[in-house]
Amino acid sequence: MKLNKRESRLLTLAIIIILTISLIKGFLIPLWKNHRSIGYKIIKSKALLKRNEGLLNNANRIKSKLEGTKGRLLGVNSTFFNQSKDRAKLELLNLIEEYIRASGLEVRDKSLQMEKIDFSEFDDEQYNRAKEKLTTELTLLVCRLNLKGSLNDLVSFLDSIEGSSKFLKIDYLAITANKSSTKLSIDLIIKGVNREGDKDVE
Repeated sequence: MKLNKRESRLLTLAIIIILTISLIKGFLIPLWKNHRSIGYKIIKSKALLKRNEGLLNNANRIKSKLEGTKGRLLGVNSTFFNQSKDRAKLELLNLIEEYIRASGLEVRDKSLQMEKIDFSEFDDEQYNRAKEKLTTELTLLVCRLNLKGSLNDLVSFLDSIEGSSKFLKIDYLAITANKSSTKLSIDLIIKGVNREGDKDVE
C-alpha cells in the first residue's frame, strides 16, 4: 500500500512524537531524576562534611585543652615529693640542708613531721570523691628549723627556697637579734607536699 505525501508526513510526525515521548520517558526523565538525586546527595555530603569538620575541630580543641591540662598537672606533680613517707622526709631534709650549707647558715635545731592536708573548706559534695583521693595521697611535710647566721645568709637561703624545683612554702619566720652577737637567731617552718602513689598523672 502506497502512502500519499500527506499520509507520509503524518506517519513521520507520529514516529517523531513517539520517539520523543520514548526519549523523554526512557532517558531524559530518569536522567533528570538521577541528576536531582546526585545533586541532593552532593549537598547532603557537603553538609555532613562541614559538620564533621566542625566536630573534628572541636575534638582537636578539646584534645589540645586536655593535653595542656595534663601538662600542667604533670608540672605541678613534679613539684611534689613523690616518695614513701620516710623517703620523702629524707629527701626534704637533704634538700633543705643543701640550701643551708650553700647560704652559710648554721643549724641549731631541726625537726620534721608529717601532717594531713585540711580540705574541709571544700565542703561541696562534688569535691567529696576528689577530697577522699587527695586526703589519701597527699600529706604535708613540715620542717621546723632554728638557724643562726647573718641577714645576708638568710636572704640567700630564702632565695634558694623560692627558686626550688620543689613546692616549698615558708609558713613561719621569726628573727631575733642578739646585742652581744652579729648573728641572728632564726626560727622557720617550711612545708612541702608529698604525693604517695603513681608519679605520673593518669
